[in-house]
Amino acid sequence: MTMEQIHDAGPPVRAGRQARAFAGGEAIARLVAALFTMAGWVLFVAGVLLPVVAVRRLQFWTDEPSLLAIIASLLESSDYFLAAVVLTFSIIFPTLKLGYLSLISAAGPSATPQIAIDHMGWLGRWSMMDVLLVAIAVFAAKTTGFASALSQPGVWAYGGAVICSAIAAEVLKYGIRRRTAPQAAS
Repeated sequence: MTMEQIHDAGPPVRAGRQARAFAGGEAIARLVAALFTMAGWVLFVAGVLLPVVAVRRLQFWTDEPSLLAIIASLLESSDYFLAAVVLTFSIIFPTLKLGYLSLISAAGPSATPQIAIDHMGWLGRWSMMDVLLVAIAVFAAKTTGFASALSQPGVWAYGGAVICSAIAAEVLKYGIRRRTAPQAAS
């Protein structure tokens, strides 16, 4: 058999009760991944819109910017490159990853090859929460006077979105690996 014939043959076919049990396991994995993805979307939107840090200056003035407000502040202060980096890695890539997770968890088993999961892993590596934290530190450092910074609900929601998307990705990887794994001789 040539490599092309092996590729065209698709995943191994299971017979009888084992096939039904396996199909149910993959369906459960997709359902769990879809639930974590939906939770990730809700937390991500909250993380972007809610205040991520409270910066108190001289005990009189307090700023509580959201991630979007931080990006807007960077743009207003002509820090275009930093604003673009924060926008790209803290909003655009996580949005792409959650969208990709949504598509994969909703697709049927035959529509999700292992390469789709590999691409998702690439997106996950580029959607980094530490970029958000650097932006918060830069924003806090740019304030004048004596300042203190406290985390706000937005940073917790953003962190929850990162965790939910990571769990959804791992559940999908497990379901697809299990589907395509070769069966041991019984």
